Amino acid sequence: MAGLCEGGNEPPGSLKASSTCSENEDDVITAGSNQLAENIVPIFCVSNVTGEGLELLTKFLHVLPPGISIKEKERLEQELCEFQIDETFRVPEVGTVVGGLLTKGVVTEGAKLVIGPLNDGRFLPVIVQSIHRNKAPCRVVRASQSASLGLNQEVPGLRNGMVLLSPESNPAGCLFFQAAVCVLFHATAIYPGFQTTVHIGNIRQTAVIEGIMATGGIHTNDRASVLFRFVRHPEYVKVGMRLLFREGRTKGIGKITQVFPLQQD
Repeated sequence: MAGLCEGGNEPPGSLKASSTCSENEDDVITAGSNQLAENIVPIFCVSNVTGEGLELLTKFLHVLPPGISIKEKERLEQELCEFQIDETFRVPEVGTVVGGLLTKGVVTEGAKLVIGPLNDGRFLPVIVQSIHRNKAPCRVVRASQSASLGLNQEVPGLRNGMVLLSPESNPAGCLFFQAAVCVLFHATAIYPGFQTTVHIGNIRQTAVIEGIMATGGIHTNDRASVLFRFVRHPEYVKVGMRLLFREGRTKGIGKITQVFPLQQD
C-alpha cells in the first residue's frame, strides 16, 4: 500500500524506518517490482493544489503485479462459470444488462447460463447475447475479469448480489447458513435474534442470528459457530466463503461452514 504525503517534501518521520519516498520514475518502477516484497512502503508526495506527484502515483499503480498468478488464473478458467453481479441496467434497444466480476470459468457470446437465485430460490436459464469490457464489445471474458453482459430476456426481481452460473453446477439458493465467526467488537453480548448486515462476496443483506453454539452469548474476541438466516430473499453462498457482519459499531468476521439449500419441488 502506498502512503501519500500531501504538500510536503519529506515523508512523516514515523515511517522513515520502513518507507521510501518515490521522487522519480526509476523509484516508482523499483517500488512496484521489488520493494513491496521486502515490506517497504513507498511514499508519494502529492500536492492537492497543483496535482504534482499524481503522475508518479498513476505509474506506480500500472507497474504493480497482478493480484493472482498466471497458473492460478489458468486453473480458475478451467472451472465452471461463476459471474458475480454487482450492477444491473436496463438499456434501450438492448434489454437487460448485468455488470460484475467473473470469478471462475470463461464466458463467450451465446453461452447458456442460469441466473439467480430468484425470490423462491430458483435459477432462471438465460443466454448471453453480448459482452462488453471497458465499454468496448468483445467475444469472451475470462476468470478475474470484469465485464457487462447483455441477456436475452427479462429477469424477475433482478438485483445486485445475484450470480450467473453454469447449468452443470446445479445451484440452489439458501436462507439459512452456518458460519464460524469471530466478534471483533460488540459493546455487550450477542444473542439469538440479533439482526446484522452480512457481506459475503457481492452479497449484502440483513440477516438474523437464529442460533449460537455457545452459552451466554458471544462477546468481543469470542469465537463460535453461528446459524444465520437471510431476512429478505435467498442468496447463493458456498462452504468456505468468507463473511463480514456489522451493525453500528459491532463488527465480526467468519467463514461459512454449512449451507442449507431451499428444497425445490
